[in-house]
Amino acid sequence: MSSTPKFSFDTTVTPDLCGKEPVMNPTAAFTLFQNAAGLHAEEIGNGTAALAERNKYWVATHTRIDFHEHAQLMEKITVSTWPVWRKPNAVRGYRGYDIKSGDKLVAEGVTEWVVLDRDTGFVRFSGFGFPEDFEFYNELPFGGKLTHYHDEFSDADEVYTFTVRTSSIDIGRHMNNVAYVRAFLDCFTADEVAQLEQLFEELLFLYRQGLPLTTHDVRYSIFMVKEGRLDSLHRMYADTIIVNNRGRQIKAKTLGQWQYVETIRKSFITLFRPLLLPPGRSICVISPVITILLPKPKRVRNIFICSGVVFCASSRIMKESSSVRPRI
Repeated sequence: MSSTPKFSFDTTVTPDLCGKEPVMNPTAAFTLFQNAAGLHAEEIGNGTAALAERNKYWVATHTRIDFHEHAQLMEKITVSTWPVWRKPNAVRGYRGYDIKSGDKLVAEGVTEWVVLDRDTGFVRFSGFGFPEDFEFYNELPFGGKLTHYHDEFSDADEVYTFTVRTSSIDIGRHMNNVAYVRAFLDCFTADEVAQLEQLFEELLFLYRQGLPLTTHDVRYSIFMVKEGRLDSLHRMYADTIIVNNRGRQIKAKTLGQWQYVETIRKSFITLFRPLLLPPGRSICVISPVITILLPKPKRVRNIFICSGVVFCASSRIMKESSSVRPRI
């Protein structure tokens, strides 16, 4: 074990840290980080026992963990943690974590916590119990940014009910943070968890191409994963139609758009008849300008014939009766 300000210990990914797959599960990462923080606090002198003697206790209020790589069964890993300095009158403390296997970063995280006095309430950072000569390691993963949700989820559907058992209560006499994570993961069946993993992999694939993720991307990906059309979704996300003069990648947003583009690419003549929609509804289709941007061999360009166009752009909407003449 290393000394302050950065505390580390080595361990092995044993079967009890894995789920149905031979890799470390998310709950295990939370447990390891919690254990590392507890051991480090005891070494510093402001652990659970030391605070209890002063009629105080600490509570973790917010935790974020980013997972980067899998830690395989029986793989050797190193768990590290460190607190960062805060202004003396601050009431929140922050602690960073990471799990590594050699040079491979498995996971990293940040926890926000507070210290409470049983009689007076919140304790300032100057009273957290750090030695005066303690040297803080003042860097946090992902800049220490934590996500805050303002939605009350009042219209959300109830999918799972959890009863707090004795094994969920910790020494602070409340439900342990790791128990919350376990309860959350138990909301899903094994098949649903597998679908979620596929969903996140596809969204990460899209994000790593430098494109911003939108609500449409998330909802459409969820729909496609549920439909079992993951391969088609991946091919659509991997395909870039064109890069504009600002360097932005133009991609299809739906499989229908992608199939439309693929048809134009593969065919010399493309017949397109958009579906007529009820009054007040409109659809957005990819512009026929692609027929100019994707020339065919032997100087023969795509021939695009359109019998009717329904589209929306800004605040101007063409009616169903609008049409363009077929052209070559």
